[in-house]
Amino acid sequence: MDLEEFKNPSKIYRPSPFWSWNDALDPEELRWQVREFADKGFGGYFMHSRVGLATPYLSPEWMRCIRACLEEGEKADTESWLYDEDKWPSGFAGGFVPAKSNEYRARTVRMKEGKAEEATGALEDPEALGVFEVHFSSPTAMEEYRRIRKPEEIKGDGRLLLFKVEVASPSNWFNGESYVDLLNPEVTEEFLKVTVDAYAEEFKEDFGEFMPGIFTDEPNYTGRTMIPWTGAMPGYFRKVNGYDIVDKLPLLYYEGETFRKVRHDFWRTVTLRFIEAFSEPYGEKCESYGLEMTGHYLYEDNLDSQIRYIGAAMPHYEYMQTLGIDHLGRNINDPLTLKQCSSAAHQFGRTRVLSELFGCSGHSMTFEDQKWIADFHLALGITFFCPHLTLYTMKGDAKRDFPPTFSYHQPYWDHFKLINDYFARASYLCSQGKFCADILLLHSIGSGWATFTPLSQGHETPTWKHNDALVQLQNNLLALHRDFDFGDEIILSRHAQIERKEFVVKESRYRAVIVPPSLTWSTRTVELLEGFLAVGGKVIFVGETPNLIDGEPAEARWRGILAHPNAIRVESSREDVGKALDAALPR
Repeated sequence: MDLEEFKNPSKIYRPSPFWSWNDALDPEELRWQVREFADKGFGGYFMHSRVGLATPYLSPEWMRCIRACLEEGEKADTESWLYDEDKWPSGFAGGFVPAKSNEYRARTVRMKEGKAEEATGALEDPEALGVFEVHFSSPTAMEEYRRIRKPEEIKGDGRLLLFKVEVASPSNWFNGESYVDLLNPEVTEEFLKVTVDAYAEEFKEDFGEFMPGIFTDEPNYTGRTMIPWTGAMPGYFRKVNGYDIVDKLPLLYYEGETFRKVRHDFWRTVTLRFIEAFSEPYGEKCESYGLEMTGHYLYEDNLDSQIRYIGAAMPHYEYMQTLGIDHLGRNINDPLTLKQCSSAAHQFGRTRVLSELFGCSGHSMTFEDQKWIADFHLALGITFFCPHLTLYTMKGDAKRDFPPTFSYHQPYWDHFKLINDYFARASYLCSQGKFCADILLLHSIGSGWATFTPLSQGHETPTWKHNDALVQLQNNLLALHRDFDFGDEIILSRHAQIERKEFVVKESRYRAVIVPPSLTWSTRTVELLEGFLAVGGKVIFVGETPNLIDGEPAEARWRGILAHPNAIRVESSREDVGKALDAALPR
């Protein structure tokens, strides 16, 4: 550690706030605010279009404002980070992308209960995927289902389900356009052309120390209570899984034979498609320009919300040069979000890990509030703070834009360097050396996929049961001071291997694996567990043990794994987990 650097850390360890550009922008005012940021101990800022912006987005005038900040930032030794959208979520480029083609608009599959006379119209609709008659043996279980291709074939007393693709409607939020289909790689290509390529045309020679990267904010596939879709989904699903998803659509909503496999396959496939269509090309584009892709995806907080909006959080992180998350509110309630991100950072050797934090905490937030939330982040592997937010102006409704604002508008502004120096020193310290944890905790998002239905409401669902069990185990490990990394199955399938008695994931090596309460794991994960056990590795199964592989019954294979002498089964209590770890892996 460099003592002088610790005393006065450089810009890469200092916070860089979201800087809300929410009015007609004046280059001289922007330059003054840049100097204020530097004076108050910030290391940079994210130039972020928000509600109220009057300067045309991505116009020549906009680019001149970016240039003014970059020039002043070089003088003040601050980083001028780009932001890829007009407001959020990222992908529609202020409306330019969906305006190009109706095929670029976001798509979802909606299920509607209908009547027999509605079938004719449904089948004639070009956006219709099918009409199904479903018979139930109970309100929650489906006894049989079949595809109905002709209305006259509909008979019986079952429930008629109509499935139709819906295209997103225009909205004021999207500047009179709509959100976009990020499962379509052509949309991402157009989005990157409109945004990243446009910035490269203006600033390519400046990319680097003073313009290090670009923030992507809450990209998602807009599932909510519906099924995410894209025109190529049937063919893509068939290529990945070997069967037709359209014939299985009711199983995504109702329980029937093979429903766990169909759900597991569908949500895993949607996740892979989102990665291939958006995250991977975005990361590659940034890599080609020498930029760092940073930011965060929508709703990383729990299994249920990840499945609805992004499939799974962790596998997207592989393609970000600076991994990031969002943490809203005046609380320290969600270690899962932080540990997912920092785990991937450890495995891919990234030391700068971002959190957009403090948003929605109110104008009354104190330095003390900031410190205990920041310490929570530092303890869980976050090293780069993006405080939410600094307002260019507070006039009109701007003062209500998810406060607080960290800016000259606040009475404590003259003292703000005090807290920023603390954050910078702590971030510097936590960025040194190499993180080392001996424990890999498998991430049970696959069990969430196998049980999830968009119809679910509240926390009394199988998906939430697996979420809560994973969170309880995570919290028990943290309380026991037995640090760990999460192991995501898609990342493991690409990068994990067994070397001697270690379970290796890229740059991280583990001597014990914990399997949380779960229902199913992928074939590749099971193979890795078997290989690890065979070389003497310790595998601890906590609580509910799995009986499926890829969503299909596999009781015999799991019995063999659980009977291995190096496989340890324990209950979910903190005491039992602690004793098992002490025996398997002494501190």
